[in-house]
Amino acid sequence: VFEVVASFPVTIQIVGGNGQTGPAGAPLMTAPRVRVTDRYGNIVVGAGVRWAVVSEGGGSVSYATSVTNALGEATTNWTIALGSNNLRAYLLEGSLQYATFAANGIAP
Repeated sequence: VFEVVASFPVTIQIVGGNGQTGPAGAPLMTAPRVRVTDRYGNIVVGAGVRWAVVSEGGGSVSYATSVTNALGEATTNWTIALGSNNLRAYLLEGSLQYATFAANGIAP
């Protein structure tokens, strides 16, 4: 029996919470979620992810950083502003890659 140990995180992929529409000023129904893998496609447990709102309209996240779980996934809650919203998830180590989420905020 042998154990596969993931190497440094290099890939961050969206696995949930992208492309939603919801009321401005409220968290989205489905939280943004990413999966982090190494160069061989193995999930990376314990990888740091930084979340940053990059749209001009504002919005906020519940956690500015999070750590991947046993599935290699990290999440945060995203409260959106009116209009187009963008959120990026950045790897904190291993790679300069990021994933960009989009959402549309409508009047409540």
